Amino acid sequence: MTGVQTCALPIYGQKQNHAADLARNQAEYFLIAALNFPWSAEKQKSDKGYIAERLCRLYISKKEYKKAINILLPYTKRRTDYYIRYSIAEAYMLQGMYDDARAQINQALEDTKGNKELWLGKFLDSIALLRAGNIEESKIELNKAILDAEKEGKTNLDSLLITQGYIAIKEGKKAEAMELFKSSLEINPYRVSVQKRVFNNTINK
Repeated sequence: MTGVQTCALPIYGQKQNHAADLARNQAEYFLIAALNFPWSAEKQKSDKGYIAERLCRLYISKKEYKKAINILLPYTKRRTDYYIRYSIAEAYMLQGMYDDARAQINQALEDTKGNKELWLGKFLDSIALLRAGNIEESKIELNKAILDAEKEGKTNLDSLLITQGYIAIKEGKKAEAMELFKSSLEINPYRVSVQKRVFNNTINK
């Protein structure tokens, strides 16, 4: 489960789905079992970080951010795959721990050879900065993310538009924010919080 598959931060909620909730509960059971199950003798040195990362994302979806951090932190080492750092960074920022989130993101961005989604790290950094109230720095990082995403042909990412919309709100540009939200819904019509803003024609801080 890499960042491309999970780049939509949970701060912009999706519609609830009962069947999906049941599947998530089942997935939690099996992921915990996989994490606790001992490796075979020939794989003793293998790392289960990729399993913990999936469980972390599952807990994020349940808004259990502390649990998400605690399950993944032991697997966040000096040499850690970028997507693991991105996931724990999301949990940190949703817990309000923006400095910890940015520390993980910046370490992931330092790995320019192994990190195949540098644009995503810059996007996550812009989110962390925005939530911490650093609007100008957030805009700078978001613009970097957009440029990198465009270079990779990733131009239809609704999360980037939504973040631009929230920055516009902070700057008092409500009409611009509304247009950005409308554009994001054309890409992904299942953003509940954005739907409410657009359909009710309201922009609140």
